[in-house]
Amino acid sequence: YMNEKVLKFQGDVRNAETELKEEKERSALLAAEKLKLESQIEDLTEVLDKERTKSRTEGKMIADKLRKSENQLNAAQKKLNNVDVNQDMQTWHTIIQEQQVQLETKEKELNRAKEHMHLLQVQVD
Repeated sequence: YMNEKVLKFQGDVRNAETELKEEKERSALLAAEKLKLESQIEDLTEVLDKERTKSRTEGKMIADKLRKSENQLNAAQKKLNNVDVNQDMQTWHTIIQEQQVQLETKEKELNRAKEHMHLLQVQVD
């Protein structure tokens, strides 16, 4: 009877040791998976930061182009205001129309860049 209890106890100990070993293996696998995921998160964060910086830079460049176009349009309008009334108004009208088209194009570019930045921000959130 005592021998039987000892054998049962030894069996329980072996089962507990096996369970502990399996639990340690699972724990090691989970730790490795965690490290892998943390590394992926770091990589993705780095890519996202670069994209965000790139979008900001592009947005600033487009805004600068837009300001430059607006300045050119204002300069053209000032010239027009200073021109003698007898001068050919059609020429000035054409210049202003061209400047207006350029300005609209720059505004569209700026809006696209803002939209791109917004989409990136939404992805971050």
